[in-house]
Amino acid sequence: MSFTSKKLAEAYDQIADDYHRDHAKDTWDNDFLEDFSGRLAKGSTVLDLGCGPGIESEKLVKKGFHVTGFDISENLLKIAHEKAPEAAFIHGDMLEPLPFSSGQFDALFAKASLLHVPKAKIEPVLREIARVTKNGGIIHIAVKKGHGEEEVAENDYGYEYKRWFSFWQPEELEAKFAAADLDIIEKGVWQNPGRKTIWLKYILKKRES
Repeated sequence: MSFTSKKLAEAYDQIADDYHRDHAKDTWDNDFLEDFSGRLAKGSTVLDLGCGPGIESEKLVKKGFHVTGFDISENLLKIAHEKAPEAAFIHGDMLEPLPFSSGQFDALFAKASLLHVPKAKIEPVLREIARVTKNGGIIHIAVKKGHGEEEVAENDYGYEYKRWFSFWQPEELEAKFAAADLDIIEKGVWQNPGRKTIWLKYILKKRES
């Protein structure tokens, strides 16, 4: 099966409430959220790209940042509005040009969202990430380690739903970062004991032009 943004949006609209309950207490990326936050001044503008139900947006607001969340699922955004009413939330597709001006954000946070971008589309997405982030701005990205890409059927919520996943090897992804003028500051690998998913986590800096 091939990827379409419509199918991804429909999947997340379908699972929104269950997904939120399942991930509301996730802590596996808190170390990189702290690293990311520690590099920013209070009042910094942050784009939470692929914000989902606003779990990380809420954490970022509590750090004193001005947060804008962006997501493809209207149902997830409804939850995000409730979780982080101080943030602004925008519905859209990151495979399209982002509706923000160049250099609009001091920093960009993309936890577990670029993993849904087809590999053929990752370069323009990274270029858009670089465009909307100011020169020298900080970017966090976390994706799943692996090979290839595919539509994955799941039924862990008691019903079937399907989502597209792209899996990355570090050297493969890091070459894409370099091509988009994103320099690596920190990186890490994390795996929950007893689970097969391995996360690749990065703190990046937009290269000064």
